[in-house]
Amino acid sequence: MWLDRETGAKCYMLSARALCIIWGNTPEYWGWIPLTDSSFSEAARLLQVWWLEIRGKIDSKMLSQNSTYAAYIVFKTSVHLGESKSTCHVCLDVDDRDEDGEIPQNVVLPRERADGWMELEMGEFRNDEGEYGEVSIRLLETSAIVKGGLIVQGIEARPKKQRALSL
Repeated sequence: MWLDRETGAKCYMLSARALCIIWGNTPEYWGWIPLTDSSFSEAARLLQVWWLEIRGKIDSKMLSQNSTYAAYIVFKTSVHLGESKSTCHVCLDVDDRDEDGEIPQNVVLPRERADGWMELEMGEFRNDEGEYGEVSIRLLETSAIVKGGLIVQGIEARPKKQRALSL
């Protein structure tokens, strides 16, 4: 947990170990790797699944009351070939481009963070419950496409930045 420098609101990150990762304890699908570039000691590494589901819960008292938050999955991607391994940052391919070839406004793409990890905004919520609520966060992808190479550090909740209005 830490405080946002701009707003003073509480921020919180659930480590990969604190998440419910479907098939996460099945070595054929997921593995655990040590981290040297994080405050957490390990991350979850997706080997291969068809059903990708990651869930997390944060007690609302861990966050600032009357604040709007965004939830982010914090990740890297990796490519393995034999004994060699490389980690790269990729932008998810978007098939639903408009007639001009542009990405629609409602599509959110990952961005690189200052710490070298990638993040993808999963959604936003308002913490009006204070001491008596629970925030549930879920990432789900169940298409028949095999998924792999994802390294999950965790899910972060931090205050949603207000966009400046243009006049």
